[in-house]
Amino acid sequence: MPEREDSLHVADTAQLTVSCPHCGAKNDYDAVQQQGVCDTCREAITTELSDPDVVCLCGSTRFKDTYEAEKERLTFAGNIVVSVAFYGHSDDVSFTVGEKNMLDELHKRKIDLADRVHVINVDGYIGDSTRDEITYAEATDTPVTYYESPDAQ
Repeated sequence: MPEREDSLHVADTAQLTVSCPHCGAKNDYDAVQQQGVCDTCREAITTELSDPDVVCLCGSTRFKDTYEAEKERLTFAGNIVVSVAFYGHSDDVSFTVGEKNMLDELHKRKIDLADRVHVINVDGYIGDSTRDEITYAEATDTPVTYYESPDAQ
């Protein structure tokens, strides 16, 4: 089939410009396609995120929606967020005693990686596992912040 005369063929994309999705400035097509943003924005973002905090979420897995919302909020604030892999309470997943103990210990290793722990304490609720994680974080001098002020309870 012969090519249509009105179709656009560009062999050299370096001559195309596109808007940077971050700042909107017109930029070289190849640079934006390869990096996702223009050179100016890439440098600013790289500088801003050169040493992001690692935040470990802790709390009852019955609050899955709040976990997900906080994970998004903290990520968009420039943090690396580590969290639970399963929402046992809200997804009605059961674990053996051995699995539960292993997951609790694994979460403590996540706390070890973190610059701070952020507790999901909806309506002030803090269960036994979360209380243990807070105690562990405090014992390892890891700062603890809360979704809701614990003083308001």
